[in-house]
Amino acid sequence: MHKNLKKKWTILIYADGNNEMEGIMYKSLLSCKKIISNEDVNVVFEIGRLDNYKSRNSDDWCGVRRYHVDKGNLILVEDLGKSNMADPNNLYSFIKWGFENYKSEHYMVVLSDHGGDFIGCFTDLSKNKPYIMGIPEMIEAINAVRKNLGYEIDILVLDMCYMNSIEVIYELGQEKYNTAKTVITYMDYASYDGLNYEKLISCTEKNSNVKNLRLFIKLLIDSLEFDFQAFEINNKRL
Repeated sequence: MHKNLKKKWTILIYADGNNEMEGIMYKSLLSCKKIISNEDVNVVFEIGRLDNYKSRNSDDWCGVRRYHVDKGNLILVEDLGKSNMADPNNLYSFIKWGFENYKSEHYMVVLSDHGGDFIGCFTDLSKNKPYIMGIPEMIEAINAVRKNLGYEIDILVLDMCYMNSIEVIYELGQEKYNTAKTVITYMDYASYDGLNYEKLISCTEKNSNVKNLRLFIKLLIDSLEFDFQAFEINNKRL
């Protein structure tokens, strides 16, 4: 297992391509090859690729893999085979793995796929029937990171459509010991191409010495191409 010295930030990206979004998710991973430097930032992906929708290129594989991005190099760390990315246990396992193996002062978790407000998110077509992760199950997996392990997520980025409703925000904050301090998501629906991860990572690297989390979030949102908003997850206020 590749382990790193403690850095300023760790970005954990859970990119579900076990559906018709496979090409978009894989393109997002490949875009990280353009990153020149991430000296102060750990970047790790868990990405799924569905055989039915697989992109036509020389890197011909399907299933779920974990990658470490280091100065534009995509380093395969673990091949998980045909895992169900709609399973909240897999989401929890990925976040736990990232925290334990890529130490840093701050943590950002990015969840990328379809979103359907209170209906759910993370569709998976890799099995004999379709699956979807419910919002309560997704949030339970996230909050278990603090409940079971004592870790906190400084920024949770929901790179999915319709995740800005009060119901979703309330679910995130209803636990007394919620894991995520802040949520960033779209004001409305997400672009089909999703976030520009090259820009997200580069901006995090550029501003990695900013101590004030609110200022860091403002700089991050200002650098991205879409209309985003940030929510403080505060149990007492909610």
